[in-house]
Amino acid sequence: MGRTGQTPGNGPTGLDSAPSAAAGVSVPTSVAVALGGSGATSLGGSATNLAPYQTLEASLFDLARQRLNALSPNLLHSRFWDMDFGTSGLGLAGGNLSGWTWNGGSNTQSAAFPGGVVTTDTTATASSLLAAYSPGFSLWRPDVSYGYMACRFRLPSAMDGQTFLCWALCKGINDHSIYVGFNGVKSTSNLVFVYDASGYPNSGTGTAVVLAPVDANWHTYEIWYGSGLVFVSIDGVQINGGFLMAAPPSVPVWPALTGYNGSTAASRKLDTDWVFVATLR
Repeated sequence: MGRTGQTPGNGPTGLDSAPSAAAGVSVPTSVAVALGGSGATSLGGSATNLAPYQTLEASLFDLARQRLNALSPNLLHSRFWDMDFGTSGLGLAGGNLSGWTWNGGSNTQSAAFPGGVVTTDTTATASSLLAAYSPGFSLWRPDVSYGYMACRFRLPSAMDGQTFLCWALCKGINDHSIYVGFNGVKSTSNLVFVYDASGYPNSGTGTAVVLAPVDANWHTYEIWYGSGLVFVSIDGVQINGGFLMAAPPSVPVWPALTGYNGSTAASRKLDTDWVFVATLR
């Protein structure tokens, strides 16, 4: 499934190459729209080709098993979050994500896409930091085990070198190990995938892989790992053949989103449609 309206991204020095489809992996039909579609409905596809969330979740589970099949034959435990508000803060279908803000940020139901899209907004207060994370569901250790995360989001606001807006696998709420999205410290013009990182993304740590030029379109990202190797795709297209982590986390990791505007007193936004994670049972 190719990317819509995007030019291929390159890997780090020595690994530069155009993305290619992962050999032996077929994207399930019922999730193909969510991976490669250019629409902006709650499922990320066109309004005439929607599937129930239960179908999407099952298809993502099948895709995760395919991605990890070469790494591990074990059964998976999974969780799917449709980004809807519930009775307990950022309460989501299939479980609960906890949201928190500091110095003015907000997580709210999207005004543009009210059916299952949450807008993470730093607001126009400088040094605004906010997050949503899963304290009750973690993926097992990337150094010795296997895990998978898929998420669909877009970045509708302007960004600069102070901005980071990402979905991550974290060792702690303030320790982002592996993430995808925008980090102005790494690039002010590209969407990036970063691994071997520590601390908040504005620390600048970790190895960055360019995925595509930054834009305001919807994209679906996948991250999966096994025994020290980590892989990434954007809109169903795997980038290179995988990357060997120098310091894979030796503890479980949590899925989390983070937004920050640094010293720039301007609104920076991330719209999230859905998130799916799977790990060893």
